[in-house]
Amino acid sequence: MLKTKSIHDPIEASDGTRILVSSIWPKFAADKIVDMWFPELGSPLELIKNWQGQKFDWKIFKQDYLQRLNNPQLQSTLRHIAESASKGNVTLIGHPKDSSKCHRILLKEYLEQI
Repeated sequence: MLKTKSIHDPIEASDGTRILVSSIWPKFAADKIVDMWFPELGSPLELIKNWQGQKFDWKIFKQDYLQRLNNPQLQSTLRHIAESASKGNVTLIGHPKDSSKCHRILLKEYLEQI
């Protein structure tokens, strides 16, 4: 089963395998806060720099991010995550507390279709 959480949410046993899907490591995080880290599945750094500003367009980002997931170099990683989720809980971890405009929601939906 795939779930999503913010890095700010408490760790729970029901999280299963915790995977950080962020381009950058959280400054405050200890090494043991996640089981795996796939920075290549994070938001592009250009977007992170403009997140707080007015330059962010969710519709355009969504299209670009989903297209990015089709990269052949990512397919092995994506299949591995989807397979792990079919056997147990996997939680995709990202930075924003609000998941409604976070790439981890798009990634979860993508993985559920593999």
